[in-house]
Amino acid sequence: MLRSPTPRRRLLTHSRTPRHPAPPCARILVLALFVALAAPTPVRAASAKASAVATYHVHLTSDPLRVTVTGTAPVADGALRIDDSWPGDIPPLESVGWCGLVRHLRVTNAHGDSLAVTANGPRGWKLAQSSPTTLSFAYEVDYSQLERLGWPAPREAAYRDSANLVLAARSLFASTGASGECRVTFHLPPGWRASTPWPAAKPPNTFVAPSTRDLVENLVVLTRAPREDVVVAGFRVHVHALGTPPALRAQMRPLLESVVSHHVGLLGSPGRSDYVLALLPPLDGGGESYRGSFAASLDSLPDSQSPATLGNLVAHEMFHLWNGWKLVGADYASTQWFQEGFTEYVANLAMARSGRVDADWFRSKLAYHVETARQLTTSLEDIGTRKGRPLYSAGALVAFEWDVRIRQATQGRHDLGGFLRALVRQTNRGARAYAWADMRAALEATAPGDWEAFYLAFVHAKASLPIGPTLAVVGQTLIEAPDGHVIILADTAATPAAKRLWSGLLRSPGN
Repeated sequence: MLRSPTPRRRLLTHSRTPRHPAPPCARILVLALFVALAAPTPVRAASAKASAVATYHVHLTSDPLRVTVTGTAPVADGALRIDDSWPGDIPPLESVGWCGLVRHLRVTNAHGDSLAVTANGPRGWKLAQSSPTTLSFAYEVDYSQLERLGWPAPREAAYRDSANLVLAARSLFASTGASGECRVTFHLPPGWRASTPWPAAKPPNTFVAPSTRDLVENLVVLTRAPREDVVVAGFRVHVHALGTPPALRAQMRPLLESVVSHHVGLLGSPGRSDYVLALLPPLDGGGESYRGSFAASLDSLPDSQSPATLGNLVAHEMFHLWNGWKLVGADYASTQWFQEGFTEYVANLAMARSGRVDADWFRSKLAYHVETARQLTTSLEDIGTRKGRPLYSAGALVAFEWDVRIRQATQGRHDLGGFLRALVRQTNRGARAYAWADMRAALEATAPGDWEAFYLAFVHAKASLPIGPTLAVVGQTLIEAPDGHVIILADTAATPAAKRLWSGLLRSPGN
């Protein structure tokens, strides 16, 4: 799942099961992180170039768990901000957002003089007087409140066990919005290290986020447990599989090698070199995607013979690097069918093309999407503030329709990947948010077809997709039982052309 950029209660969710508190044993584990907190250093007048850099020093204490942040930042408009989107199922955050975790905020000018601040709702704070050029700040983030609640919404806020602390950076860092680079140093006990998607710098446990957005929209993992790094096509994934059995951890390397190779083959380099993956132990299926990281948890732990559930989840969340962070809809709500549905379809393809599952698995996913999409009560563009499995499945079926129509119209020369690459070009490599007009232009550049009519009938309005006839084009048959259960089977009477289209569908990009 990719979160909404606007403040709201957490309604847009990818969870498959209700959230449950962590087991009591997880709540009583004490993370032994004892660090003496240094007082913030007064800031001297800085040059214009230096003042564009924000600095952060992150210090940890424990029992109760609190994180202290000190730093400096250039000032833009007299405000100190904190991210204004938060999980809606955490009582301390219900009305005040992440500000509900912040304690003992102190802001000073370059001479060390205290500056008065006033609350600005969940968005942060305002300086009560004219702003200096640069300010220093110190505050505490009290995660013990989440610990007492059993770590609710662990993928979207924080989670801790005896050897790891996983934090959504949007809960940790306040900013002025005026900085370019953000330099972060973590002060950790011996044996601990920080894992981030940002380039490393000196001294140890120091990183440079290229922008405030990249700083805030990511995960941070502080750990003394072994970390596995998987490198594929110059892209390095830092894997943190918390509390998972060896059989599950052993799946991660071949799975990531397959998934990343598929996605890079489809749309090219993701444009960054490091990525953080945190697999959390609460059995609460779903994922949360960030700019260079994601947190995930499963409904149940698969054994070494059952890679599909984990694989599809990983493939889905990682493809948000391209569809969701690189390609962004101009209007969030009305483009979620594309952001989530097409991401789900590409994840299904990645698994089917990996050799880890067979063609029957892919057929079963399409059948699941047909059944689930029927539960959608609105058009694809009119979901309001909610999204869930019906929207994901309906969007995935649109992706399948387009993939087949493009392949049929071009005799297999082009496919959905060609359309996605055309959309990247259409939006100047993601520099401009897309709307339907951009999708239509990308489709028309990929294959002939009446794409406007398709959009008006099946996306803007709520007509039923012609899945049966589309399946027939690729040599498949849809069978529906009286109870509504759907099965998709290979058509033994399919033409050679239909069989070739189906075979091409399941081939990896470039093969």
